[in-house]
Amino acid sequence: MKIAIVIPCYKSKKKILSVIKKIKKNISKIFIVDDFCPQKTGSYVQSKIKDKRIRVIFNKKNLGVGGAVIEGFKALKKYNIDIVVKLDSDGQMNPENINDLISPILLLNKDFVKGNRFYSYENIMKMPRIRLLGNVVLTYLTKLTSGYYTSKDPTNGFFAIKKKLLDQINLDKLSKNYFFETSLLFNLYLLKAKISHYKMKTIYFKKSTSSLSVPKIIPLFLKEHFFFFIKRIFLNKSHRLFFLFQALLISVLNFFFNIYFFVYFIPIFIIIFFLIDKKNEPV
Repeated sequence: MKIAIVIPCYKSKKKILSVIKKIKKNISKIFIVDDFCPQKTGSYVQSKIKDKRIRVIFNKKNLGVGGAVIEGFKALKKYNIDIVVKLDSDGQMNPENINDLISPILLLNKDFVKGNRFYSYENIMKMPRIRLLGNVVLTYLTKLTSGYYTSKDPTNGFFAIKKKLLDQINLDKLSKNYFFETSLLFNLYLLKAKISHYKMKTIYFKKSTSSLSVPKIIPLFLKEHFFFFIKRIFLNKSHRLFFLFQALLISVLNFFFNIYFFVYFIPIFIIIFFLIDKKNEPV
C-alpha cells in the first residue's frame, strides 16, 4: 500500500519542518507545493531536510490553496500510488494521525475520508468563535450543494482519497480557491464515491491568522454554492424526472384551478425533493 501526501505551503516557514518530521516512514511520497510563498518555504525545506521521499513543486504564481493542492495532484499522477492524503502545512493537523485517517479506506472499502472536528462539544469550543460560526454555515450549505447529507465537516482540509478515484476527476474543473473542498465533494458525488469521516482534534495557535476575509468570500461562496447545487440537480436523472413531474402537475393545477393554488404545494414539493435527494446520497 503506497501513500502520498500533498502539502500546500504559503507563509508556513515556521511550522513546515515540524510537520514533515512527524510524517511516519510508511509514507512513500511527500509533495511540498510552494504556492509562490514570499517566505520561500519550498527552498527552505530543500535546504533543511534531505529526504528522498520529498519532492518540492514551485508555483510560478500564487494559485490559492485549492490551486496548490491541484498542482500536487497533477505531479503525483505518474507515480504508482494507492492513497493520496492532503495535509496543511500550518501544524493544525497532526501527521501522526494519517494511519487512522486512511483506515476506513483500508478496512471499510471507502473511497474518500475527511477529518471531522465537530465530534465533541469540547473540541468545538476550542475553535475560534468567528471560525466556528463560518464553518457551521458552510457545513450546511455544503451538505445541500454536494449531496452528502451525512458529511460531518465538509470544509475540513484534512482528507484522504483513493488515487484511482482521483484519476477519474478532471482536476482543471476543480475550484482553485477556498471552494476547493466543496467542488471536490461535488465531483465525488457524480462518481458515486463512498465517503467516511475521521474524528480529529485541531490545534489552534493563539497568534495564528487566517488569510480568509469573511466579507469578501460570502458573495463568492453563495454564488458557487448555488451554481454547483443547480448543476448537481440537473445532472441527476431522478431529479430531472421529479422536476418533469412537477412541471406537469403545475400545468394540471393551473388548468383546473388557479396558478396561485400551486403556492400551497411548494412546501410539499420542497420536502419531497430533499427526501429524494437524500435517498440518492452514495453510501
